[in-house]
Amino acid sequence: MRNWPISIDGWPSCGASFDVPEKLRRLAELEAAMGGGSLWADPEKARAAVEEMKGLKRVVDPFQALETRVRDALELQALAWNNPVIRARLARVNAEWRRC
Repeated sequence: MRNWPISIDGWPSCGASFDVPEKLRRLAELEAAMGGGSLWADPEKARAAVEEMKGLKRVVDPFQALETRVRDALELQALAWNNPVIRARLARVNAEWRRC
């Protein structure tokens, strides 16, 4: 089995729309600018920043949710594999599945 990185940061950047680390960096930059207050002095810049944030979150949020789900699943798998009762049940299910 291939040892894939479980962190989005572990993947090489393609430099395109899936460059999640860069999107996270930009999102943090926009949040800091909004917190500073000076951005709100220019309504057009504020509107553009809010729209950019929305677009970034539409990409970043699903990736972060998926990363969390994968990490949780891997942790549950490790816990289950260390439980002898669950491990035996998984072996039986696997054997039954292979017979099909």
